[in-house]
Amino acid sequence: MQQFTQPIIQTSNIVNMMQSTLAAAERVFEFLDEPEIPEERKDAVRIEKTEGHITFDHVKFGYSPDRILITDMNAEIKHGQKVGICGPTGAGKTTLINLLMRFYDLSGGTIRIDGIDTTEMTRQNVRSLFGMVLQDTWVFRGTV
Repeated sequence: MQQFTQPIIQTSNIVNMMQSTLAAAERVFEFLDEPEIPEERKDAVRIEKTEGHITFDHVKFGYSPDRILITDMNAEIKHGQKVGICGPTGAGKTTLINLLMRFYDLSGGTIRIDGIDTTEMTRQNVRSLFGMVLQDTWVFRGTV
């Protein structure tokens, strides 16, 4: 009986492995089909030290052009001001931070740091102005 069922079990294992491989290949091809990040400006402004005045001016954003999530958002954070971003899961807290740090490009409007549009700066310069602490916990082996 075992010799009879073994080829059937092996065949089903191969089919399961093929389905997993197809799913992984689909994710790889989705990644490869993503558009390239636009080139940085050659005349980019560089900020070494910032005052810390941040302005969201008529910001519009969507992960895809046909599905806009943020429309006409305006906010001003002044030097020395502390701001908390609160809301339930999926409200857009992380999206706002990702927009501020230029992980995504805006669909409309501007984000300015000390009056300078972040698109006039290199991504590396914008990101170097901030420190970010994520909510994910990372466990490292060893002592501090």
